[in-house]
Formats: sequence, structure tokens, C-alpha cells
Amino acid sequence: MAVPDDAEEEEHYTSAMEIARKALNRQLADRTDARCISTPGKLPQLVEEYVKTVEVGEHVFYKPSGGKAK
Repeated sequence: MAVPDDAEEEEHYTSAMEIARKALNRQLADRTDARCISTPGKLPQLVEEYVKTVEVGEHVFYKPSGGKAK
């Protein structure tokens, strides 16, 4: 894996690349079980059809109430 010349902290770059690789290979647990994300005050139009799964900081995660993406 080549590190670009402008990577000032190789350890952080390497860690970020490993996290990205795992995410792309679906090797990370999904803590939200969500299909939609919003911030307070900007709820999705179809929020009535969704169930809130978790809040992480300023972000609210939702999934369809029937369990399937629409």
C-alpha cells in the first residue's frame, strides 16, 4: 500500500485505510441498523414510516418500520 507524499502521520493514515478497507468489505458491525440518517430539525419526509434506531451525537438514524428499504 503506497502512502501519498502529503501524509504527515503515517500511523493515522494506515489506520484510516484499514478502517475503510473493512467497511468496504462489510467487516464492521453496523451499530445503527439504519437505512436513513438525519440531524435534529431536518427530519426525512417519510419519517412517519421510519423507526428511530439510535442517536449518535447530533445524528439520528432510522430504519423503515416494516424492516425493508423503500
